[in-house]
Amino acid sequence: SHEIESVESTGVGTDRNFLRSDEDRFQMQQMAPPGKLDVNAATVTEYKAFKGLYPRVAGKIASHGPYDAVRDVYKYLDDGETRAFKKHEQSFVALPPSRQFLERINQRQSL
Repeated sequence: SHEIESVESTGVGTDRNFLRSDEDRFQMQQMAPPGKLDVNAATVTEYKAFKGLYPRVAGKIASHGPYDAVRDVYKYLDDGETRAFKKHEQSFVALPPSRQFLERINQRQSL
């Protein structure tokens, strides 16, 4: 049985109270802090916000992983890509991979 609590809106979307279960709270803990992008969850297009990373560097990052730390992405980048990513490195975090990420990896391996 999941405990349900009422939580105030964050101002994103509709301003109203909504219910959050234990699973929802877990997913919120897995969210990157404001102003940060999770290298284990970001889509290629989310890298458009970072000059020099879209599409090539973004594609490499999204194609590898999961990453234990942001610095792990450098293993897959050449020198020019490393310089481009380093300019934005502080804008990224590496959170534990979500279930969707793991399912995507499993699907890729079973093809």
